[in-house]
Order: sequence, then structure tokens, then C-alpha cells
Amino acid sequence: MNVSISVAHGTLKYKIGDDLHIGISDSRSVVHSYWTNGISSENAYWDMSIVVHQFTDEDANWFDNSLFGFLAQYSNNFVPHLYNDIEWNCFDLVMEFLRYVNFRNYTKVHFVAEFVQESLKTAIKYCKLFEIFTHDYREYKDAPRCESHTSGDKSCSSKEESGYKKKDIVNITRKLQKAVFVLQSVPGNDTVIDMVEKLEDLNARLQTAIKDESAEFTLTTLNFPDFDPVDMDLFLGDCEVPRSLTLLEAVEDDQRMARQRMQILLFEAEIMLREYDHLKNGLQS
Repeated sequence: MNVSISVAHGTLKYKIGDDLHIGISDSRSVVHSYWTNGISSENAYWDMSIVVHQFTDEDANWFDNSLFGFLAQYSNNFVPHLYNDIEWNCFDLVMEFLRYVNFRNYTKVHFVAEFVQESLKTAIKYCKLFEIFTHDYREYKDAPRCESHTSGDKSCSSKEESGYKKKDIVNITRKLQKAVFVLQSVPGNDTVIDMVEKLEDLNARLQTAIKDESAEFTLTTLNFPDFDPVDMDLFLGDCEVPRSLTLLEAVEDDQRMARQRMQILLFEAEIMLREYDHLKNGLQS
């Protein structure tokens, strides 16, 4: 239950001058807003929104009843043909609702100053940090690196050898799925049932590892520090600032761990498939 804002085109790639949209979320996270099509109730569009004020969960029933009562009572005031970008818009729906529930008597200017301004500044800050990091990360990954060559040597490989290829992963997953299918088609006993469960569990963990390894970092998953370690080093000196991973190092470390998990799972899968072959041969004899 909150008041949320979003950029009009549905992302958080906001820059000064972009239109903002504002709405009211009920206890089911459905956001009600006013636009050129009248009152809209949706949630997918608001995935990248910013909560500027959160109401307490203890008042969920009261809040929902108040919100739905307000929308039913005043829906005729927020029909499509009355919408005006300047004089009667999504902001007016929010302000009228706040007056309806006696949530202080704000003007738009005072509401923006108290709830929107700082939240938007913080969002812009992290969006900008994310853009800078994305640019730096791509340059870092594209730059050739090798212990025996300079970074300008185009013959070097910029990618660390993982020890396996995509086709290896595809073949393993297909073998696991085929093994499960074969065992499910034979009369069950404790040994077969146990093997099926192990194969299904391993296949599920392998699928998760594939997603983790291929997933791109996002604005919501990247853990931005409260300060820039480089700036702090320059300002305070090396001895005053504890050593910490840079964002580039942290992302690369996560990716290296994901590759290690994948190698372990592939090795485990090879062993499991050998056990499956042994069991299958025993069932056929």
C-alpha cells in the first residue's frame, strides 16, 4: 500500500524533463492511476516504479476499503475526456485520494518536496551509477588480457577458459532428461525411484546454474557501495580505507564462482549418468 511514481515510458531510465506517472497501490500491489484512458488498474507496468510513501500494513483493510470507495464514488471525475496534462492528471487523482482519507492537506508542491524529490534524486543517482558501471564493465570485458602480452595486443583472448563448452551442457541436460524418461517407463522399485529423484534434482540444479551463469546483472541485483573506494583512497589514503572489491571485481568474482559451480555439476552429472547406465544394464539383463 503505497504511492508510487514511474517514468511515463515504463522504465527507470529517467533524465530531467521526462514525464513522470504517479499512482496508488492497494494491498495486492495493483496500482491505480489516471491517464488518457481514464482510471487504470495494473501491476506489470509498475515493476520499475519508485515508492515515495509507504502506508502501514496494519491498515490494509481500511486502506483498500477507502481506496475502492474513493474510486467508486469519484470515478466520474477521472474519465478520459477530462484528462489534461497540466490541469487534471494522475497527480490530481493521488492528491484527491489523500484528501479523501484526511492524509494532511498537501499542495502538489509540498507533496513533491516532502516525498518525491529525495526519492527521485536517489533513483537518478543509482541509474547514473549503473550506466557508468555498464559502460566500464563492457569495456573491461572487451579488452584483451593475457599475462604474457600487453592489453593492446589483439591476439590475446579476453575471455577466461571455462573448461567446458555450451554443447557439453546441452548434451548433459539431454542425457539427464532421457535417463529420467527411460526410468519412469520401467516398473518402479526403490532403486529406480531413488535414481529418478536424484536425476531430476541434478537436472533442476543444472538448469538453475545455467540461468545464473548467463544472467546479466541489473540495476536491482548490482550491489552499489555507499561510497567509491577509489575516491576514498584519494581523499583519506590507502591505510584509512579497508580493501574492498570494486564493482567490476565483484561481478567477475560472481561469474567465476558460477563457472566453478557449473563445472562441479557437470562432473556430478557424469558420475550420475554412469550410475544410470549401470542400473539400466542391470534392469535389461
